[in-house]
Amino acid sequence: MPTIHCPECTGTTACGKSHVYVIELDAAAAGHGPFRDDDPAGTPPRGYLYVGMTRHKPECRFQQHRRFATGEDDFECRCFGDGEPVRRTFRDHDGHRRTGGNRLAGEFGRWLRARLHRRHNPIADPDEALQREAELADELRAQGYRVHQA
Repeated sequence: MPTIHCPECTGTTACGKSHVYVIELDAAAAGHGPFRDDDPAGTPPRGYLYVGMTRHKPECRFQQHRRFATGEDDFECRCFGDGEPVRRTFRDHDGHRRTGGNRLAGEFGRWLRARLHRRHNPIADPDEALQREAELADELRAQGYRVHQA
């Protein structure tokens, strides 16, 4: 059964191709990171969004952002293989914390906006996925959203 984010992913495994995804951010994201210089007296944005790209299912990647932002050391992923959970870590072999997510997306992320990204998924070529991520971010900015792109 396909997911609402990709017609080729199933409820238990990713399709193995790339995906672009959009996370709606809470309005509290204003004043943080790339939105730090927003003019509160200016035209209010339509909303705050984070646009990213992944080979995981978008819902799994969203959970990775959330766990990374809360300081967790690992996360459970069911995207690849037979759908059995696999523990993945945010630490490298020396025990140092590595990047595993975007703090803004994890701290202020409310939910995935499937209607804004589903038509783009899946994407077989990773280079095309990067291009589509940038195009989607630009398209959403043109619609009045404030967008942070990974």
